[in-house]
Amino acid sequence: GAASVTLIGSSSHPDRLVLASRLGATNVLDIRSTSEEQRRQTLFGITNGIGADVAIECSGSPNAVPEGLGLLRPRGRYLLPGQYSDRGPVPLPVHLVTLNALQLIGSAQFTPDDRQAYFAGLMEMSDRWDAITATITLRAPVSEADSALQAVRQGKAIKALLVPE
Repeated sequence: GAASVTLIGSSSHPDRLVLASRLGATNVLDIRSTSEEQRRQTLFGITNGIGADVAIECSGSPNAVPEGLGLLRPRGRYLLPGQYSDRGPVPLPVHLVTLNALQLIGSAQFTPDDRQAYFAGLMEMSDRWDAITATITLRAPVSEADSALQAVRQGKAIKALLVPE
């Protein structure tokens, strides 16, 4: 139901940003070819100077957190499911949270009801299944899990799917 979806991502794999558009992103910004200030100006231009209603940080990069906060409108919401491991300190401009009455929502725990809602949502997006499955660019047996994860880290794969031996 969003009027527009802006994805800020990396072209580390050639198909990554193309797939983002296929999945519904109406605006795609590449961190490799734009500066943080260019991304901010673009997003505020798209939103008529207001900022994003919701930002979702999914990269796990500590640098993404303060950038995302700066893209929110007053009373905006920031979902942080990507920060599930300690990758170092994250500079948090608390004054932005306070002055703009922002909501920060962390999530790493999922209930059976959450999973049911997730799968129900997927069933409603059958027109996007081809794009969803296209994000899996590497299938590897479980015994090769380390090399599969390394391929993802190096940008050689978008998503790796581990399959039985």
